[in-house]
Amino acid sequence: ATLAIQGTVSGFTSAGIDDNATSVAITISSDEDVTFTEDIKLADNKIAIFGAGSDLQIFHSATSGNSFIKDVGTGALILGSDGTKILLQKTDGENMGVFNTDGSVDLYHNNAKKFETTSTGATVTGNITATGNLTSLGIDDNANALAMTITTEEKIGIGETTPLANLHVKNAD
Repeated sequence: ATLAIQGTVSGFTSAGIDDNATSVAITISSDEDVTFTEDIKLADNKIAIFGAGSDLQIFHSATSGNSFIKDVGTGALILGSDGTKILLQKTDGENMGVFNTDGSVDLYHNNAKKFETTSTGATVTGNITATGNLTSLGIDDNANALAMTITTEEKIGIGETTPLANLHVKNAD
């Protein structure tokens, strides 16, 4: 049934919509808060829209089979938490990314941690492949001293940041 109301309603405190069961399904308060006692279900391609300019949109596309959270406004999409972490997981609980509060960021491949930020840099498990324009590569010995440098000229410096020969070993004074 459709109920059309025109005019002003005064003395409004709240309204409940009964789903013909034993309880109220939807409640609208005088503060314009809407409370649902069950799930909110939208059909495919229907969008939950937030903001005056439709800035935030959440929907599922039946055509592509993909689900979307879109910020189409001028600001940033921010995921925040005062908890211990933010997890990106598959529905079976397999980790893809873990963002620990005031701690590491961990990235996974097939639920195996491959990259972790630390307070002193980053740890990579497995091989590193670099392509493009590498100006130099420094390898730290974890004692805050540069242990090895490989330049784009394919010169290797051990204890030397600017190797003068193909292999330049600096005497540890």
